[in-house]
Amino acid sequence: MCIRDRLIGGNKLSKPNFEMAQNSATNFLLSHNIKSLAFNPKDLNLVSEGIIIDTIENYAKLTNQPITCFIGRNIDDCYVIKSQDYSIILYRENSTVSEEHRTFGIVHELGHIYCGHSSDGQIQEIEAIFFAAQVLMPEIVIYYVMYHYLNNKLDYTNLMDMFNVSFDAANKRIATFSRKNFWNSSRNDKLLLSKFKPYIKEYFKQQNKSYDSTYEYLFAI
Repeated sequence: MCIRDRLIGGNKLSKPNFEMAQNSATNFLLSHNIKSLAFNPKDLNLVSEGIIIDTIENYAKLTNQPITCFIGRNIDDCYVIKSQDYSIILYRENSTVSEEHRTFGIVHELGHIYCGHSSDGQIQEIEAIFFAAQVLMPEIVIYYVMYHYLNNKLDYTNLMDMFNVSFDAANKRIATFSRKNFWNSSRNDKLLLSKFKPYIKEYFKQQNKSYDSTYEYLFAI
């Protein structure tokens, strides 16, 4: 018998709670070690938080189950199974999915966990996607580099290169920004920016981009 648990269904909320998803993502980044602009969830050790990230291939071996229990059943490249003590995020090591899509998939599943989802309906899916977008491409970081290094301009190639995300993820992030007439600038957002600033500075130094301090006051804590 295969150990699989995919929650189906949804609650009765009429729309996603984007603020909750974004704040959950920001708090997640604040509470974990940031090593670069390109976030890699596989670098994290989340065992103390009840989360394990592993390959399907390794998990099948550890649990002495055939790998067919976990693949070929119209499931995503990444998904979560539950044990008594852990939420286990599994992903295909040997697949045709790009590393960028795989990373987004893992962070998407983290979104379900950190947003406190108990089901996997349409509302929850949208919130998890929004969580993943904020973790991988933090809003305040994008606005900071746009104002200080990119002459108030932004396109998908900037996001793809800075954050090592896919074309689809970058394009959708820009589309989200185009629908908003504000950006979050809470104390936590600014604290998050301070964690990223060393990597921003190093990235644009390598790009030979000059720094424009005109809008620095907007980002002061």
